[in-house]
Amino acid sequence: MQEYRRYGGSLRWNTVASRKLRNKLSLDFNMRIDDAKQDPDDNSRRKYYSKEIGFRFSNTTQLNYSTRFFDEINFMLSYSIRKQESFAQWLLNQGNKPYTAKDTTGIYEGILLNSQYLAEEEIIGKPITASTSLKFTKGFK
Repeated sequence: MQEYRRYGGSLRWNTVASRKLRNKLSLDFNMRIDDAKQDPDDNSRRKYYSKEIGFRFSNTTQLNYSTRFFDEINFMLSYSIRKQESFAQWLLNQGNKPYTAKDTTGIYEGILLNSQYLAEEEIIGKPITASTSLKFTKGFK
């Protein structure tokens, strides 16, 4: 059984300062909260949840200015940061295993090891992504 809650928002701002200069700004936010509940009828005790929150900033500037070497310059800058967490658990059943503390041949009294254990996996991450580019464009006639 899982419950999904996801939220997001964006802000965009386009500016035309003149015929030669344009700018595009973008701010984004997203959040994911996938809460998990354990099913009482599931004997494997499966449980999973995932949480994430992230922010992104992006800006593109375009300059139309003709010279001998270029007609247009584009500059792009982007940065994002996230915090992620996921968790999973499940009951593993491998069957009983015999065990004895002797290492020589013979008949010895032993024990049976427990065949079930609860496995858990947790992953926590904080990825950061940054990029930039500068592009010059020239049309030839």
